[in-house]
Parts: sequence; structure tokens; C-alpha cells
Amino acid sequence: MFSRKYARQSVKKMVPRIVEQARPQRIFLFGSALHDAQAQVNDLDFLVIVSDTSNPADVTDSLNVNLRDKPMPCDFLVATPSQIKKHRSDSSSIYTIALSEGKEVYACP
Repeated sequence: MFSRKYARQSVKKMVPRIVEQARPQRIFLFGSALHDAQAQVNDLDFLVIVSDTSNPADVTDSLNVNLRDKPMPCDFLVATPSQIKKHRSDSSSIYTIALSEGKEVYACP
């Protein structure tokens, strides 16, 4: 378990590294790191939206292999805009949950 302060610092460290590795369009933080009721954070959950020409499985593998020295456990959910659009109307979809309950921490300029 990690303090909320440490989790916020870890997000600031991880986002530039994710951007460098994945070249995403957008990144959202979601999950336990955003729940105000919890004093402690288990991990950081990132939704990483990459271009439609990218292979999400390859990007996920790349993030997991190349970002091993993380300040705390991180989970990467990688998707394309087409995948998001396809599942957006399903309220139980992890994509919908991440987008509706999450916080955007990066948008490609």
C-alpha cells in the first residue's frame, strides 16, 4: 500500500515515461488511485489511448517490458479510438468506466 501523496508523485513520474514509450493520444488514470475514501493506493491504473494504426497488445508488452523500474505497481490498459468507440455504449466496459470515472493526465498537443 502506498500513500496518496506518493501515488500522485508516481503519476507525475510515470506519465512522461509512458508518453516516451507509447506515443499515446491520451492517458487516463483510473481505479483505486482516484477513490477519495481510500487512504492508501494499491497501484496505478492507466488507460493509454494509441492511434488506430498501433497494435494495443504490442504497446502493452512494450510498456510492461521497458518500464519495469516503476515507483509502484502499474497496470496498463491500451486501446485504440476505434476500440473505445466500439465499446463506449456498454456501461460495464472497462473503457467506459475508465473514461467516465477516470482523470485525463495527458493529451497529445
